[in-house]
Amino acid sequence: MKSYLFTTDDDRGGVILCDIDTLEEVVPYLQQRFKGVIRVEQGRTEWTVEGGFAEFTPRPVSVVGLEDEEAVSGGSLSAETGGTSQADGSLEAEGSKETVERGAPEQADDSPTGSLF
Repeated sequence: MKSYLFTTDDDRGGVILCDIDTLEEVVPYLQQRFKGVIRVEQGRTEWTVEGGFAEFTPRPVSVVGLEDEEAVSGGSLSAETGGTSQADGSLEAEGSKETVERGAPEQADDSPTGSLF
């Protein structure tokens, strides 16, 4: 079984898993099954209406908002929180003097089946 990514002319598409082993055989099958198929990919091989069959090099993935490449290569990513982290583990909201302590959320009631949210 192989999986193929396909796109249609109305910006739809998806992934299909089937027993067809070659891109050359799956393109006509997808065109029969789905209206407007304009692109099919499998691995680094693609078929497009404009260019036919070809090999391609995938575009590198970039992480928007990271200023330091070592954050990615070091194995840790941090999300922007919109606040400033303090040495004591609290988070101070920008433009506000209010400080929010990090930790487990407090449960609003004393019931043994409290909400997870």
